[in-house]
Amino acid sequence: MSQDLLKEVKKQNCEKVKELLASKRDNIDINFIDSKTKLGFLHLAIQNYDYDTLQALLGDKHEHNQIDLNLLNGDGLTPLALASSLGYLEGVELLLKQKNIDINFSLNYEDGRTAFHVACANKNNQEVIDKLIKRGADPNIVSKGLGTPLKIAIDEGDNEKAIWLIHNPKVDVMLKDDNDNTCLHTAVEAGLGDFINSLFQIFQDRIQEKPSTAELIKSFMNQQNDQGNTCLHQAVLSNRLSIQKLLKLTGVKLGLDVNIKNKQNKTAEDLQTEKEEKKKQQEAQEMQRKNEIKVEKAQVKEEKRRIEKQEREQKKKEEENFEQIQQEMLEKKQQTNRRALFVFFLIFLMVFAGVVLFFQAKKNIEKQPYIPKPRTDYDDFL
Repeated sequence: MSQDLLKEVKKQNCEKVKELLASKRDNIDINFIDSKTKLGFLHLAIQNYDYDTLQALLGDKHEHNQIDLNLLNGDGLTPLALASSLGYLEGVELLLKQKNIDINFSLNYEDGRTAFHVACANKNNQEVIDKLIKRGADPNIVSKGLGTPLKIAIDEGDNEKAIWLIHNPKVDVMLKDDNDNTCLHTAVEAGLGDFINSLFQIFQDRIQEKPSTAELIKSFMNQQNDQGNTCLHQAVLSNRLSIQKLLKLTGVKLGLDVNIKNKQNKTAEDLQTEKEEKKKQQEAQEMQRKNEIKVEKAQVKEEKRRIEKQEREQKKKEEENFEQIQQEMLEKKQQTNRRALFVFFLIFLMVFAGVVLFFQAKKNIEKQPYIPKPRTDYDDFL
C-alpha cells in the first residue's frame, strides 16, 4: 500500500491520500522512501509545493507508525531543510507548527549542517530565514567545512541576506570557521563592500553605546586565520583594492593593526609590495614577449618579402627563358621555312630547266632533215 500512497502523492491527489490514510493506514509505511527518487512522502509533497497533501500527511496521528519529521532524502535533507532550500514559506510554516519538529536537527552528523544553513545557501528566501530564526533556529552553529550560516550567505555573495543576519541580535559575528577565518575575512575575499560597511557601522554604534566593547572589536579586527593573515592581508591576496582602502580608513579606526605579520613574516604592505613587484616583472616579461613577437613578426614579414621577391625574380627569369625559347623556336621555324622555300625553288628551276631542255631538244629534232633508214636483207625477207 505504500506504493499506492506514493502514486497518489505524486499525482497531488489529496482526497485519495486522505482516503488511503484513513482506510489502509496499518498497511502503509509512512516513512517509506522511493527507491527511484529517493524521496519520502513529505519530501515529495514539499517538492510539488502541494500544501493540502502535506497538511494531510502531517495530520496523520498513527499510534505506532508515526511520521518522521527528520527523515532524510537522498540528498541528506529533512523535509524542513528541503522546504527551506526551495523557499517554500507555507511548507516551512506548516512544518514548524509540528510539536516534535527539531529545528536544529543536524543533517549530517559529520559537518553539522541544519535547515538554517541550507536556507542561507539559497537566495530569494529571506522570509524563510526570518521565520526559522524566530522559531528558534540557532544561527551560530558552525558546520564543518561550511562555517556559520552567516559565512554561507557571504560565500554566496548575498549582500542583503548577510547584512540582515548581522543586524539580528541572535547572530554572533565574532565566530570563526575551521580555518580561523572570521566573517570579515570571508566578506573581504568575496568583495562584499556593502556588508563590510554595515559591519563597521554596527561596530561603531556598539562602541559608542558601550565603550568597553572596543577591545573585543579590536581583537576581532586583528584576528588571524590559520595562515596568520588578517582581513587586510586577505584584501591584498584577493586583490580587493577598494576594500583595502576601506580597511585602512575605517578599519584602522576600529583598531586594525596594519603592521601585523603573517606566518610568512610579512605584513599586508609587504604582500602588496611583492604583488606590485611581481606585476612589474610580469609587465616587463609581457613587454619583452611582445617585443620578441614584434621582432619575430618583422622577421617573418622580411622573410616573406624575400621569398616573394625571389619568386618574382624566378618567375621573371622563367618568363624570359620562355620568351627566349619561343624566339629560338620561331627563328628555327623561319629558317626551316626558308630552307624549304629554297629547295622548292631549286626543284622548280630544275624542272623548268628540264622542260626547257626537253622542248629545245624536240625543236632541234624537228629541224633535222629526214634520212631514210637503209634497207637490209632481213627487211626484204620480211
